Amino acid sequence: MKRSASRSKRERSHRSTVSRKDCCVPASVVRSTVERSRTSKTADLVRELWPSVVRSILEPPRCRAAFLLLGLGLSGCSAIRSFSSPEGTGERSSAERKSELAELTGPSGFWTASQKREAVPKESASGGVATEQPAPTPKESERPGLRLSPLDLATALDLAATGNRRIAATRAEVRAAAAGVAVVRGTLLPKTTASGRYDWYSSDQQVVADFPPGILPPGVPQPEIMIQAADFGLLNSRLALPIDLSGELWATLRAAQAGYRGAKAQAWATTLEQQLAVLRAYYGLLEAEQLVAVSDQTIESYAEQLRQARLRVGIGRTTRNEMLIVEVALAEAEQERLRRRLAVKELRRRLNEAVGLEISSPTPVVDVRVFPDLPPVEEALRLAQSNNPLLTALLEDRTRLLETETALQRSRLPRFSGGAQAAYNSSGLFEPDLLGGGFVGLEWDLGTDLQRESRIAEVRAQLERVRLVLEGELRALEAGVLRAREAVEERLAAYRTAEVAVGQAEENLRIRSRQLEAGRADSEDILIAESLLSRQRAVLATALYAAHIRRGELQRLIGLPIDGVLSGPNEVKP
Repeated sequence: MKRSASRSKRERSHRSTVSRKDCCVPASVVRSTVERSRTSKTADLVRELWPSVVRSILEPPRCRAAFLLLGLGLSGCSAIRSFSSPEGTGERSSAERKSELAELTGPSGFWTASQKREAVPKESASGGVATEQPAPTPKESERPGLRLSPLDLATALDLAATGNRRIAATRAEVRAAAAGVAVVRGTLLPKTTASGRYDWYSSDQQVVADFPPGILPPGVPQPEIMIQAADFGLLNSRLALPIDLSGELWATLRAAQAGYRGAKAQAWATTLEQQLAVLRAYYGLLEAEQLVAVSDQTIESYAEQLRQARLRVGIGRTTRNEMLIVEVALAEAEQERLRRRLAVKELRRRLNEAVGLEISSPTPVVDVRVFPDLPPVEEALRLAQSNNPLLTALLEDRTRLLETETALQRSRLPRFSGGAQAAYNSSGLFEPDLLGGGFVGLEWDLGTDLQRESRIAEVRAQLERVRLVLEGELRALEAGVLRAREAVEERLAAYRTAEVAVGQAEENLRIRSRQLEAGRADSEDILIAESLLSRQRAVLATALYAAHIRRGELQRLIGLPIDGVLSGPNEVKP
C-alpha cells in the first residue's frame, strides 16, 4: 500500500515543495517512479532515443564549439593533396633534386667538367620516379602458357609486368606504405567514440525523508526520493579533434609520405631490375642459339676434314697421327655444342621464370637485328642524376628522417585537443536527460625519461649515414654509367671488326685447304684456320646481343623504362 501510494504521488503533474531545516526540495526531484515500463525492450528504447540524441548533438549552441574547433583544425590544410594523397606534395623536380644533391655533396658534384657547367635540366617526362598502375592480371585461359609462336622482347616485358613475382611483391609493399600513410593521417582527423549500456536491478533505490511532526502540511505523507531506478539505459558519445599547434602531427605525416615515395622508388628500382633480367635472358638465349649454330658449322667442317684425312691416310698421302688430331678436334667441338645446347635450355628457363610463364615452356624468341641507340655521355649522366630510383629512394629516406627529427623536436611542446560530447540517461531522474558539452585539453610529455632525446640522436646518426651512402651511390652511379656506355661501344666495335674478320678467316681457311691439297700444309694448319674462323663467327654472333644487354644495364642506371631501347636506328643485315 505504501509503495502504490508513492507511485501515485510521483505521477502528479503539479510541483510542490517540502522543507526541512529551511531547505526547499522540488517535487520533480522527489518523483520516484520511472516513466518507462520495466518490460520495454532495449531495441525499442534505442530507436526511440536516437533521434533526440542526434538532434541534441547537432543543435546549436551545444555543438557550436565543437564545429569551431573542427574548422580551426582543418583551416591549415591549404593543399588538399598534401593531406589526402599518400605521396603528399614532396615530389622533387629535376632542379630541386640537383640542388639538393649539390647541397649534400658540395658544389662540384661528381660529374664531368662539362656536366657541371651545363644549365639545370628540365624535368624529365618520367617525373623522377616512374610508377605505373598495376596492370590487370589476365585470366588463366588468356595467359600464354606453352607458347608456340615466337616471343618478341616487347611482349616479354609486358608479360613480366603481370607475371613477375618480385614486381608484384613490390606493388604490394607500395600499397602497404600507402596504408601506413593513411594510419598517420588518421591522427589529424577527429576521433569519435560511443558507449552504451542498460542496467537491471532488483528494485528501485529510494531515500525516505523522516520529517518531525508538524513540518509537513496535514495529509501530506513522508516524501520518498528516488536515487536510482530499477532499470535504465546510458548512452555516451565523444568527438575529440587534435589541435596541432606545434606542427608535430603534420611533420609526422610528411615523414610517412616521404616513406611512401621512397617505397615507390624502391618498387621502380625492382621493376627495372626485373626488366633487365628479362632482357638478359632474352638476348642471352639468342646468343646461345647463335653459338649452337656456330658449333654446327664447326662440326660440319671438322667432319668433312676428317673424311678427307681418312682418304689421304688410305692412299698414303698423310699419317694416321694427323687423322687422330682431327678426330680429337671433332670430339671437342661436339662437346662444346652440347654445353651450348644446355645453356640454351637454362636461359629459356630463366626467361620463362622472369616473364611468368611455365618453366618448361619451349618458348621461341624473335631475333633482333638492329644496333642499340646510345645517348651521349653528358645526356646519360644528366638522366641518371634526374631519374635513378636508388638516388630517389635515398633522398626520400633523408626527407623522412628530417621530418621525423622535426616531429620529435616539436613533441617537446604540449599537445592540445578539443571536441564535443553527449550523454543520455533514461532513468528520468535528471533534467535534462540528454546533456551535451564541449571540452579543450592538453597533454604534455616533459621527456624526463630522455627517450625523446635519444631518438633525436638516433635520427641524426641515421641522417649522417644516409649522406655517406648517397655520396657513395653518386660515385658508383657515375662509374657505372661510364662503364656501361663504354661496354656498349666496345661490343659494337667488336661486331664491326668481326664482320671483316670472318671474311678474312674464311679466305685463310680456303688458302690452307688448297695448300693441304698441294702438300704444303698439314691437318694441324687446317685446324688452326678453322679455330680462328670459329672464334670470329662466335664474336659476330654474340657481340650485337651483348651490346643490347649493356645498353639495358645503362638504361637501368639512367632510371628510365627498359622498353625505351627495344629498337635502334641502324638495321643489321643478317
